[in-house]
Amino acid sequence: IYKPLEYWQLNHGVTSTAKKRHSGSVFTFKEMEEATLSFNDENLLGKGGFGRVYKGILRSGQ
Repeated sequence: IYKPLEYWQLNHGVTSTAKKRHSGSVFTFKEMEEATLSFNDENLLGKGGFGRVYKGILRSGQ
């Protein structure tokens, strides 16, 4: 799930990059860009009504 950092600063008063919320993780755009190698087509899993879905690997290896 991606939400701009401003959302978390305004609504939750937090600024760290990945936050647990309702058993999902929230990442910054930069983290997602790094994990997907700049949204490389080789990491594209599919397309749907809400946009494209990419696989990615975080710095932690997850």
